[in-house]
Amino acid sequence: MTRRQATTLALLAPLGAVGGCEWLRNMTQPDKKLAVATGSVPPKTREELVTYLNRQADALVSVKYPRVLIDVKAGKENFTLNDSSLICSKSRNFSLVGGKAVLGDIVNAGSNDTEFWVYNRFSDPKYVVCSHADFERGTAQLPFPFDPDWALQALGMSYYNPNQQYRVETDQATREHRLSFESTTPQGATVKRTVVFAGDSMGDRLPQVRRHLIADAAGKPIATADIKEVVTMSAGRGKAGDKEVSVQIPTEVVLEWPQQQFRMRLQLRSPKINEPISPEDARELFTRPAISGVVPVNLTSLQSSPRYRGATPGEPTRRELPPRSR
Repeated sequence: MTRRQATTLALLAPLGAVGGCEWLRNMTQPDKKLAVATGSVPPKTREELVTYLNRQADALVSVKYPRVLIDVKAGKENFTLNDSSLICSKSRNFSLVGGKAVLGDIVNAGSNDTEFWVYNRFSDPKYVVCSHADFERGTAQLPFPFDPDWALQALGMSYYNPNQQYRVETDQATREHRLSFESTTPQGATVKRTVVFAGDSMGDRLPQVRRHLIADAAGKPIATADIKEVVTMSAGRGKAGDKEVSVQIPTEVVLEWPQQQFRMRLQLRSPKINEPISPEDARELFTRPAISGVVPVNLTSLQSSPRYRGATPGEPTRRELPPRSR
Protein backbone atom coordinates (compact mmCIF):
# COMPACT_ATOMS: atom_id res chain seq x y z
CA MET A 1 0.00 0.00 0.00
CA THR A 2 1.08 3.60 -0.41
CA ARG A 3 2.44 5.90 2.28
CA ARG A 4 -0.49 8.07 3.29
CA GLN A 5 0.75 11.60 3.66
CA ALA A 6 -1.54 14.25 5.13
CA THR A 7 -3.60 16.04 2.51
CA THR A 8 -3.99 19.79 3.04
CA LEU A 9 -7.63 20.10 2.06
CA ALA A 10 -7.82 23.84 2.68
CA LEU A 11 -5.77 24.44 -0.47
CA LEU A 12 -8.24 22.62 -2.69
CA ALA A 13 -10.14 25.21 -4.67
CA PRO A 14 -13.86 24.42 -4.67
CA LEU A 15 -15.34 23.64 -8.04
CA GLY A 16 -17.13 26.96 -8.21
CA ALA A 17 -13.86 28.82 -7.74
CA VAL A 18 -12.50 27.49 -11.01
CA GLY A 19 -14.39 30.22 -12.75
CA GLY A 20 -15.42 29.67 -16.34
CA CYS A 21 -13.89 26.21 -16.56
CA GLU A 22 -16.17 24.56 -19.11
CA TRP A 23 -14.07 21.40 -19.03
CA LEU A 24 -15.02 20.83 -15.38
CA ARG A 25 -18.57 22.16 -15.56
CA ASN A 26 -19.53 19.76 -18.32
CA MET A 27 -19.08 16.88 -15.89
CA THR A 28 -22.14 18.13 -13.98
CA GLN A 29 -24.13 18.11 -17.23
CA PRO A 30 -23.52 14.59 -18.58
CA ASP A 31 -26.39 14.74 -21.07
CA LYS A 32 -25.00 17.77 -22.86
CA LYS A 33 -24.08 16.92 -26.45
CA LEU A 34 -20.55 18.02 -27.22
CA ALA A 35 -19.36 19.12 -30.64
CA VAL A 36 -16.29 17.56 -32.22
CA ALA A 37 -13.29 19.39 -30.82
CA THR A 38 -11.36 21.64 -33.16
CA GLY A 39 -8.56 24.12 -32.70
CA SER A 40 -5.90 24.05 -30.04
CA VAL A 41 -6.41 22.46 -26.62
CA PRO A 42 -6.58 25.18 -23.94
CA PRO A 43 -3.96 24.72 -21.21
CA LYS A 44 -4.95 23.61 -17.72
CA THR A 45 -3.36 24.44 -14.40
CA ARG A 46 -2.32 21.87 -11.82
CA GLU A 47 -5.01 23.25 -9.50
CA GLU A 48 -7.73 22.54 -12.07
CA LEU A 49 -6.56 18.98 -12.71
CA VAL A 50 -6.02 18.11 -9.04
CA THR A 51 -9.39 19.64 -8.14
CA TYR A 52 -11.08 17.43 -10.74
CA LEU A 53 -9.45 14.27 -9.35
CA ASN A 54 -10.26 15.12 -5.74
CA ARG A 55 -13.81 16.19 -6.57
CA GLN A 56 -14.39 12.73 -8.08
CA ALA A 57 -12.86 11.04 -5.03
CA ASP A 58 -14.88 13.19 -2.62
CA ALA A 59 -18.14 12.19 -4.30
CA LEU A 60 -17.42 8.45 -4.07
CA VAL A 61 -18.05 6.72 -0.75
CA SER A 62 -18.42 3.21 -2.16
CA VAL A 63 -18.39 1.46 -5.54
CA LYS A 64 -19.86 -1.98 -6.22
CA TYR A 65 -19.51 -4.07 -9.35
CA PRO A 66 -21.49 -7.30 -8.80
CA ARG A 67 -20.61 -8.58 -12.28
CA VAL A 68 -16.96 -8.59 -13.28
CA LEU A 69 -15.12 -10.44 -16.04
CA ILE A 70 -11.35 -10.69 -15.58
CA ASP A 71 -8.96 -11.59 -18.39
CA VAL A 72 -5.41 -12.31 -17.21
CA LYS A 73 -2.24 -12.64 -19.24
CA ALA A 74 0.79 -13.78 -17.21
CA GLY A 75 3.81 -14.42 -19.41
CA LYS A 76 2.64 -16.96 -21.99
CA GLU A 77 -0.38 -18.02 -19.94
CA ASN A 78 -3.89 -16.65 -20.52
CA PHE A 79 -7.02 -17.32 -18.52
CA THR A 80 -10.44 -15.78 -17.86
CA LEU A 81 -12.22 -15.46 -14.52
CA ASN A 82 -15.99 -15.39 -14.84
CA ASP A 83 -18.50 -14.82 -12.05
CA SER A 84 -16.31 -12.24 -10.28
CA SER A 85 -17.11 -9.18 -8.18
CA LEU A 86 -15.43 -5.98 -6.98
CA ILE A 87 -16.50 -3.85 -4.01
CA CYS A 88 -14.67 -1.02 -2.29
CA SER A 89 -15.54 1.65 0.25
CA LYS A 90 -13.65 4.32 2.13
CA SER A 91 -11.28 4.40 3.57
CA ARG A 92 -9.37 1.13 3.07
CA ASN A 93 -12.07 -1.46 2.40
CA PHE A 94 -11.55 -3.44 -0.78
CA SER A 95 -12.73 -6.83 -2.05
CA LEU A 96 -11.97 -8.48 -5.41
CA VAL A 97 -13.21 -12.05 -5.73
CA GLY A 98 -12.41 -13.75 -9.00
CA GLY A 99 -13.67 -16.93 -10.61
CA LYS A 100 -16.03 -18.31 -7.98
CA ALA A 101 -16.10 -22.07 -8.38
CA VAL A 102 -17.14 -25.29 -6.64
CA LEU A 103 -13.61 -25.66 -5.27
CA GLY A 104 -13.54 -22.06 -4.02
CA ASP A 105 -12.34 -18.70 -5.31
CA ILE A 106 -9.48 -18.62 -7.82
CA VAL A 107 -8.48 -15.09 -6.75
CA ASN A 108 -9.35 -13.25 -3.55
CA ALA A 109 -7.74 -9.86 -2.90
CA GLY A 110 -8.90 -7.57 -0.13
CA SER A 111 -8.13 -4.90 2.41
CA ASN A 112 -9.48 -3.37 5.61
CA ASP A 113 -8.21 -0.71 7.99
CA THR A 114 -5.52 -3.00 9.39
CA GLU A 115 -4.22 -5.30 6.67
CA PHE A 116 -4.46 -6.48 3.08
CA TRP A 117 -4.28 -9.94 1.55
CA VAL A 118 -4.00 -11.60 -1.85
CA TYR A 119 -4.87 -15.22 -2.60
CA ASN A 120 -4.19 -16.74 -6.02
CA ARG A 121 -4.75 -20.45 -6.43
CA PHE A 122 -1.94 -20.73 -9.00
CA SER A 123 0.77 -18.56 -7.40
CA ASP A 124 3.55 -19.50 -5.02
CA PRO A 125 2.94 -18.73 -2.23
CA LYS A 126 -0.78 -18.96 -2.81
CA TYR A 127 -1.87 -16.70 0.05
CA VAL A 128 -0.04 -13.67 1.40
CA VAL A 129 -1.04 -11.11 4.02
CA CYS A 130 0.54 -7.91 5.30
CA SER A 131 -0.35 -5.07 7.62
CA HIS A 132 -0.60 -1.63 6.04
CA ALA A 133 1.94 -0.36 8.57
CA ASP A 134 4.58 -2.94 7.60
CA PHE A 135 4.10 -2.33 3.89
CA GLU A 136 4.32 1.43 4.28
CA ARG A 137 7.57 1.04 6.23
CA GLY A 138 9.03 -0.82 3.25
CA THR A 139 9.59 -4.04 5.19
CA ALA A 140 7.57 -6.13 2.75
CA GLN A 141 7.19 -6.49 -1.01
CA LEU A 142 4.55 -8.19 -3.10
CA PRO A 143 5.82 -11.47 -4.64
CA PHE A 144 3.57 -10.90 -7.65
CA PRO A 145 2.49 -7.75 -9.49
CA PHE A 146 -0.83 -6.83 -7.92
CA ASP A 147 -1.55 -4.01 -5.49
CA PRO A 148 -5.14 -3.31 -4.38
CA ASP A 149 -4.33 0.40 -3.99
CA TRP A 150 -3.42 0.60 -7.67
CA ALA A 151 -6.85 -0.71 -8.61
CA LEU A 152 -8.56 1.84 -6.37
CA GLN A 153 -6.62 4.67 -7.97
CA ALA A 154 -7.91 3.52 -11.36
CA LEU A 155 -11.47 3.65 -9.96
CA GLY A 156 -11.04 7.33 -9.08
CA MET A 157 -11.27 6.91 -5.29
CA SER A 158 -7.79 8.22 -4.40
CA TYR A 159 -6.93 11.77 -3.34
CA TYR A 160 -4.02 13.83 -4.65
CA ASN A 161 -2.03 16.09 -2.37
CA PRO A 162 -2.49 19.69 -3.57
CA ASN A 163 0.92 20.55 -2.02
CA GLN A 164 2.73 18.11 -4.31
CA GLN A 165 5.16 19.54 -6.86
CA TYR A 166 3.23 18.76 -10.04
CA ARG A 167 4.20 19.35 -13.64
CA VAL A 168 1.51 19.86 -16.28
CA GLU A 169 2.09 19.30 -20.01
CA THR A 170 -0.42 19.64 -22.85
CA ASP A 171 0.06 17.53 -25.96
CA GLN A 172 -1.74 19.17 -28.89
CA ALA A 173 -1.21 16.16 -31.18
CA THR A 174 -3.01 13.72 -28.86
CA ARG A 175 -5.25 16.41 -27.28
CA GLU A 176 -4.19 15.38 -23.77
CA HIS A 177 -3.09 16.95 -20.50
CA ARG A 178 -0.46 15.12 -18.41
CA LEU A 179 -0.20 15.75 -14.68
CA SER A 180 3.01 14.26 -13.29
CA PHE A 181 5.11 14.27 -10.15
CA GLU A 182 7.92 12.34 -8.51
CA SER A 183 7.33 10.14 -5.51
CA THR A 184 8.96 7.32 -3.56
CA THR A 185 7.87 3.70 -3.18
CA PRO A 186 7.74 2.13 0.28
CA GLN A 187 11.00 0.38 -0.67
CA GLY A 188 12.73 3.74 -1.24
CA ALA A 189 12.81 3.85 -5.06
CA THR A 190 12.15 7.14 -6.84
CA VAL A 191 9.36 6.91 -9.41
CA LYS A 192 7.48 9.26 -11.69
CA ARG A 193 3.70 9.12 -11.64
CA THR A 194 1.55 10.54 -14.44
CA VAL A 195 -2.21 10.97 -14.83
CA VAL A 196 -3.31 11.46 -18.44
CA PHE A 197 -6.47 13.52 -19.07
CA ALA A 198 -8.44 14.03 -22.25
CA GLY A 199 -7.97 17.67 -23.23
CA ASP A 200 -11.61 18.05 -24.27
CA SER A 201 -14.88 17.44 -22.40
CA MET A 202 -15.71 13.80 -23.08
CA GLY A 203 -19.34 13.49 -22.01
CA ASP A 204 -20.99 10.29 -20.76
CA ARG A 205 -19.06 7.30 -22.06
CA LEU A 206 -15.57 8.46 -22.98
CA PRO A 207 -13.08 8.74 -20.11
CA GLN A 208 -11.94 12.16 -18.94
CA VAL A 209 -9.02 10.45 -17.16
CA ARG A 210 -7.51 8.11 -19.70
CA ARG A 211 -4.48 6.64 -18.04
CA HIS A 212 -2.38 6.29 -14.89
CA LEU A 213 1.32 5.56 -15.33
CA ILE A 214 4.18 4.78 -12.93
CA ALA A 215 7.69 4.84 -14.39
CA ASP A 216 11.09 4.19 -12.80
CA ALA A 217 13.95 6.68 -12.65
CA ALA A 218 15.00 5.72 -16.20
CA GLY A 219 11.49 6.33 -17.57
CA LYS A 220 10.70 2.63 -17.97
CA PRO A 221 7.03 1.81 -17.17
CA ILE A 222 6.49 -0.09 -13.93
CA ALA A 223 2.69 -0.14 -13.99
CA THR A 224 -0.06 1.29 -16.17
CA ALA A 225 -3.82 1.55 -15.76
CA ASP A 226 -5.73 2.37 -18.94
CA ILE A 227 -9.35 3.47 -18.58
CA LYS A 228 -11.07 2.15 -21.70
CA GLU A 229 -14.74 2.83 -20.95
CA VAL A 230 -16.71 4.71 -18.32
CA VAL A 231 -20.28 5.50 -17.35
CA THR A 232 -21.37 8.82 -15.86
CA MET A 233 -23.50 8.49 -12.73
CA SER A 234 -25.13 10.83 -10.26
CA ALA A 235 -23.47 10.96 -6.83
CA GLY A 236 -26.22 13.16 -5.37
CA ARG A 237 -25.69 16.59 -3.90
CA GLY A 238 -23.18 17.97 -1.47
CA LYS A 239 -24.28 20.66 0.95
CA ALA A 240 -27.76 22.18 0.77
CA GLY A 241 -28.05 24.31 -2.33
CA ASP A 242 -25.21 22.57 -4.18
CA LYS A 243 -25.72 21.31 -7.70
CA GLU A 244 -25.98 17.58 -8.32
CA VAL A 245 -22.56 15.99 -8.66
CA SER A 246 -21.89 13.57 -11.52
CA VAL A 247 -18.90 11.24 -11.57
CA GLN A 248 -17.32 8.99 -14.16
CA ILE A 249 -17.08 5.34 -13.11
CA PRO A 250 -14.85 2.96 -15.11
CA THR A 251 -16.55 0.02 -16.78
CA GLU A 252 -13.40 -1.34 -18.45
CA VAL A 253 -9.88 -1.02 -17.07
CA VAL A 254 -6.62 -2.62 -18.20
CA LEU A 255 -3.95 -2.96 -15.49
CA GLU A 256 -0.46 -3.89 -16.67
CA TRP A 257 2.96 -4.48 -15.14
CA PRO A 258 5.25 -4.66 -18.21
CA GLN A 259 8.41 -5.72 -16.37
CA GLN A 260 6.60 -8.79 -15.00
CA GLN A 261 4.74 -9.49 -18.26
CA PHE A 262 1.46 -9.37 -16.32
CA ARG A 263 -1.75 -7.88 -17.67
CA MET A 264 -5.26 -7.83 -16.17
CA ARG A 265 -8.34 -6.61 -18.05
CA LEU A 266 -11.37 -5.90 -15.89
CA GLN A 267 -14.81 -5.59 -17.47
CA LEU A 268 -16.89 -3.98 -14.73
CA ARG A 269 -20.64 -4.36 -15.12
CA SER A 270 -23.76 -3.13 -13.27
CA PRO A 271 -21.96 -0.47 -11.19
CA LYS A 272 -23.59 0.97 -8.07
CA ILE A 273 -22.18 3.89 -6.14
CA ASN A 274 -22.60 5.14 -2.58
CA GLU A 275 -24.97 2.37 -1.50
CA PRO A 276 -24.87 1.88 2.29
CA ILE A 277 -22.92 -1.16 3.52
CA SER A 278 -24.14 -2.50 6.86
CA PRO A 279 -21.59 -3.31 9.59
CA GLU A 280 -22.46 -7.00 9.22
CA ASP A 281 -21.90 -6.95 5.45
CA ALA A 282 -18.67 -4.96 5.90
CA ARG A 283 -17.29 -7.58 8.31
CA GLU A 284 -18.11 -10.35 5.84
CA LEU A 285 -16.73 -8.53 2.82
CA PHE A 286 -13.62 -6.95 4.29
CA THR A 287 -12.32 -9.56 6.72
CA ARG A 288 -9.45 -11.79 5.61
CA PRO A 289 -11.09 -15.10 4.62
CA ALA A 290 -10.13 -18.51 5.93
CA ILE A 291 -9.34 -20.61 2.86
CA SER A 292 -9.41 -24.36 3.31
CA GLY A 293 -6.04 -26.06 3.06
CA VAL A 294 -4.02 -22.84 2.76
CA VAL A 295 -2.06 -21.05 5.48
CA PRO A 296 -1.48 -17.29 4.90
CA VAL A 297 2.17 -16.20 4.64
CA ASN A 298 3.14 -12.81 6.07
CA LEU A 299 4.93 -10.72 3.45
CA THR A 300 7.49 -9.56 5.99
CA SER A 301 8.88 -13.12 6.01
CA LEU A 302 9.50 -13.11 2.25
CA GLN A 303 12.48 -11.75 0.38
CA SER A 304 11.19 -10.93 -3.10
CA SER A 305 12.49 -9.12 -6.14
CA PRO A 306 12.68 -7.15 -8.37
CA ARG A 307 12.75 -3.96 -6.36
CA TYR A 308 9.73 -2.39 -8.06
CA ARG A 309 7.45 -5.42 -8.18
CA GLY A 310 3.92 -4.50 -7.19
CA ALA A 311 5.01 -1.16 -5.72
CA THR A 312 3.12 2.10 -5.97
CA PRO A 313 4.36 5.59 -5.11
CA GLY A 314 3.73 7.53 -1.93
CA GLU A 315 0.86 9.57 -3.42
CA PRO A 316 -2.07 9.61 -4.00
CA THR A 317 -3.78 8.64 -0.78
CA ARG A 318 -7.21 7.34 0.16
CA ARG A 319 -7.42 9.42 3.33
CA GLU A 320 -11.05 10.44 3.73
CA LEU A 321 -12.29 13.97 3.45
CA PRO A 322 -14.78 15.15 6.07
CA PRO A 323 -18.21 13.66 5.33
CA ARG A 324 -20.42 15.79 3.13
CA SER A 325 -23.70 17.09 4.45
CA ARG A 326 -26.66 15.64 2.58
